[in-house]
Amino acid sequence: MSSNKFYKYLSICLYAMFIVSIVLIFFVVKDSDDNAKLDSSLNTSFYWSYILFLIAIAGIIIFSVYQAITVKGDSKKTIIAVVGLLAVVIVAYMMSSTEIPQFYGTKALVADGTLTPKTAQFTDTGLYTSYILAFLTVGALIYTSVSKLWSK
Repeated sequence: MSSNKFYKYLSICLYAMFIVSIVLIFFVVKDSDDNAKLDSSLNTSFYWSYILFLIAIAGIIIFSVYQAITVKGDSKKTIIAVVGLLAVVIVAYMMSSTEIPQFYGTKALVADGTLTPKTAQFTDTGLYTSYILAFLTVGALIYTSVSKLWSK
């Protein structure tokens, strides 16, 4: 399929999704006086947003894999980046603990089952991953700035 045809079909799909979104917004505004109808309209809008989110994620994955396969030089860089990110997440997971932090409202969260040791560990993993990636980003920025100064 030629790329012009592909972009034509993609544009038609995007316009259709846009029109459905506008119609759903119209129903939410129209039903704002009746709580039962408003709940139904909002639920429909939320489901539509979930569908759009899944379509976006699928598009990102599909086009990323397609790009990695078709462009030979980029596939090696992509694999290195994915393995590096996976290594950072594994290191962050090993650094995290299952200990539940003590703060205001902890007892209520533990009592209703919202906060478990596994949840605390995943939260720690996410925080440590963010910290490591932020540290690496700042380090890369400093390295590139200093290397440009020394190369002149």
